[in-house]
Amino acid sequence: MRRPRLRLPRAVLQLPLMLLVPAAAAPLQAQADRLVAGETLRIGSADDTTYAFDWASSIRAGAEGAIWSAHTNEQKLRVWSPDGALLRVIGRAGDGPGEFRSIGAFGWRADTLWTYDNREARMSFFDRNGAFLSSQNIRFSVDGPAGPTTVQAGRLLADGTLAGSTSAPSHLVTSGEITEVHLLRLSRAGELLNVIQAIPLESGTLEISNPRNETGPRSFSSQPFSERPLNVPLADGSGFVVVERPYHQEGREPRFSVALLDLDGREVWRRWFTYVPRRVTAEEVDSIVAPLVRRATAPAGGGQFPPIFASAAAAEEVIRERLVLPDFHPPVKNVVAGRDGSIWLQRETPGFGRTGRWNVLDAEGRMTASLALPRELRVEVADMDHVWGTVTDEFDVPYIVRYRLGVPAGTL
Repeated sequence: MRRPRLRLPRAVLQLPLMLLVPAAAAPLQAQADRLVAGETLRIGSADDTTYAFDWASSIRAGAEGAIWSAHTNEQKLRVWSPDGALLRVIGRAGDGPGEFRSIGAFGWRADTLWTYDNREARMSFFDRNGAFLSSQNIRFSVDGPAGPTTVQAGRLLADGTLAGSTSAPSHLVTSGEITEVHLLRLSRAGELLNVIQAIPLESGTLEISNPRNETGPRSFSSQPFSERPLNVPLADGSGFVVVERPYHQEGREPRFSVALLDLDGREVWRRWFTYVPRRVTAEEVDSIVAPLVRRATAPAGGGQFPPIFASAAAAEEVIRERLVLPDFHPPVKNVVAGRDGSIWLQRETPGFGRTGRWNVLDAEGRMTASLALPRELRVEVADMDHVWGTVTDEFDVPYIVRYRLGVPAGTL
């Protein structure tokens, strides 16, 4: 079967980066309530087969307090009760109805659960009890800026349309052949509806390869100090949150912006915030380089492939040369769209402390709260009452954790 082809109009191919119009910037901590977080639930085990699981690639909080977790390596969805009891398991590895090869994003529209399989480019639908309903293959071709490219529209939006990005293979990004991707909105039939945003890819990807062995193995990862804009869909699928976080330059006011886009890509609002820049230290760089060197000098693929570098010294030289190392930390590390409309900003966390800083905006982009969370916590779901995420212990055993947020204890 021929795949649907989409053609981006020339005006779309030349879509500029979203303009940052100067505006009055508010101090980030102004009128922010300090919240406190206490762990109330931890799911996982090193030896109990019912509660032992592989890394949870995604988590969602469902109706009546249930917790849903996707496990890509196991190709399963697990459903947990509010007190952490396992309720059911959905799916298994395979190509049949209700099976997965690489389960990715998932969520709800009304009482229907949708899941996206990254490898098969297939969206599957289940009822609230996990019974399989239907599936649809979702992979389209687009005439993009660098020629024909594939779009996997793996996100179901509030109005039933789909969101996906133009393809950007890592080796084409690091070579400079692809410099941006386009976030697109498409119909379920594959019709291009609009371009939501053009996202520049500079400073985003680190390639580790041996320049003396051009045909040898290589690996790719995210640049640790990237200023690439952050973009996440709202929890209800009705829009997108965009964080522009340019590097601070001395002599200029340090600030970043948070914007809300509707499904047509129109800017609903934009808020600017000032902050205190924090320098990148040599110790922080060393702590990033060391594990990269270990990975580059170890056999890959479970020993099936030789290491990228035979010498740690040669690996370190190339890695330090290719790392993007600004003078100051980017002001925002991550963004999470709260399921109550709140917006959660993970701030730069220099040094080696045990906690990380978070700021919370309301649905209109107004600063409303700040809190500290464990540095190793990967936040997946949040609202003004709870935070859900994943951690691993000292033995790399993964856990799903829930924190309850306390009432404001003061004002910064």
